[in-house]
Amino acid sequence: MSRALAPAVAAGASCPAARAVSYAGLGVIGLYIALVGPALGDLSRRTGASLGDTGALFTAIFGASMVSTYLAGRAVDRYGFRAPAALGLAINGLGLLLIPLARSYPALLGAGIVTGTGDGALVVVAHVLVAAASPGREAAALNRLNVMFGVGAIGGPALGAALRLAGVSPLPLFALYGGAQLVLAALILFSRLPAHGARHQPDAHGAPALRRAGLLWLLAALLLVYVGVEVGVGGWAFTYARESAGLGGAAATLLSSGFWAALTAGRLLSPLALRRLSPAGLLLLSAAISAAGSVLLVLGGSSAVLVSAGILTAGLGFGPVWPVAFAISARAFPATVGSASGILASLSAVGALGIPWAQGQILDSGGPAAGIMVTVAGCAVLIALAEATRRQVRR
Repeated sequence: MSRALAPAVAAGASCPAARAVSYAGLGVIGLYIALVGPALGDLSRRTGASLGDTGALFTAIFGASMVSTYLAGRAVDRYGFRAPAALGLAINGLGLLLIPLARSYPALLGAGIVTGTGDGALVVVAHVLVAAASPGREAAALNRLNVMFGVGAIGGPALGAALRLAGVSPLPLFALYGGAQLVLAALILFSRLPAHGARHQPDAHGAPALRRAGLLWLLAALLLVYVGVEVGVGGWAFTYARESAGLGGAAATLLSSGFWAALTAGRLLSPLALRRLSPAGLLLLSAAISAAGSVLLVLGGSSAVLVSAGILTAGLGFGPVWPVAFAISARAFPATVGSASGILASLSAVGALGIPWAQGQILDSGGPAAGIMVTVAGCAVLIALAEATRRQVRR
């Protein structure tokens, strides 16, 4: 973090409201991202699009965030936290309010674009704020922040399942979550965060150094694959469980919630693992565990027990990857932490932009077994990138 921005960071670190909003905002993102998969059937019927095409809602959300994360990172480095945080929350809330109102496929994709634009800005601001406030403890701090995403992701499908058992569509939950983000946007405007960070000229060597940084691009590639595979498993777990293992709708929705519970458990356990492992070592271990889960999915076939075990194991492995990668970046690029975080988040959205959609198309045409192979291939690539990152950090 540059010296000129240090006062804004210090103010953010000492502002309880800012930290509370960061945690709450990530929790709401978890709530609605985990709900998208179980809600795809309802959205398909409402818009008249096929199930596979409706999965492009993931593409719309993450495609929009690909742009906003990069811009938000640059804005944080130059202007501070308040404006990017409030704007991101407000736009995200508006998009969520529009999702249950969509009656056509184009309207649904438009709502996804608005949602993702705010989502991306909020994610970057929250991660930069928490990382900058925890020097030397970035990995543990960011894992705690992302536990809130996991808590929301557990609750999203669980609430959806409760509504389904009551015979009610889960779509109104999107509007509820949108209202929550608008309330958080108002809170951040009245927080003690400075209205603007100290304006400064960017480090003349910062941008070129980032573009030449092999470690940054390794982390970006790793997150690109990771986010695509993670969202693919979490988003399509409901369909896997129903079509492959024959689970009922409520049980499959609860298994989707279990995936995010396992992911959250992985993040809760990360600070303990970091006592014995380096952040890069934990990345490699996490990739190996997620790969073991994908193998269980392949071996599971029609076995509800093995399919469930595979989904939960994959979630446990996926948990630490995102926060640990951001922590490695924050420690490696302290003078341009906002821009580096924006690059990571922007390129990670490329994976979420295409992989879940492609997985849905493959699953729709080839069945659950074909769709699961996308997860297996992604986990294999994730192991290779984690090992390359570990070697780069050691050098």
